[in-house]
Amino acid sequence: MSHFKFPIVILIICLSFSSCSLFRKKSANDSDGSNAGKSLIKKYEMAIGQDINARKSYQLYLYIDNWMGTPYCFGGASKKCTDCSGFISNIYTNVYHLKIPRNSNDMMESSKKVKQKKLKEGDLVFFDTNKSHKASHVGLYLGNKKFVHASTSKGVRIDDLSDKYYDQTYIKGGRMR
Repeated sequence: MSHFKFPIVILIICLSFSSCSLFRKKSANDSDGSNAGKSLIKKYEMAIGQDINARKSYQLYLYIDNWMGTPYCFGGASKKCTDCSGFISNIYTNVYHLKIPRNSNDMMESSKKVKQKKLKEGDLVFFDTNKSHKASHVGLYLGNKKFVHASTSKGVRIDDLSDKYYDQTYIKGGRMR
């Protein structure tokens, strides 16, 4: 009987060390392949019309998803209501852990100019929507000419730089990081 004790003790030790990882439940926030994570990324791949690097971008799209449809209000910066620069500064603070100016024009002045064809996910896109020759609107570039922003009429949403309105009011792209 004593010759069976040693293998059983070894087996118990091995199982106790591996049990934590064997029985760990994945949460909906896991970016490493959970169904919720895959479905979130697939949703935004469809919205922007290109593949998304889930490992690199999951937190960004989770954050955007939580703000989608948030109504617009001038000076707002919460999920209750937000303006464009409030939404963008929240993304930079919470996703990229970078403090940026709160005002669209100040963001533009603080960013490095990027040509539209060289824009990357996370770059800023600036617009002069009130013909003031200043940035009066800002969005976050996602890829494939798509950007997320807080629209005055429809709240937080994704639009296309090719849309006539945005094409006519576009000033420049900028990189903060």
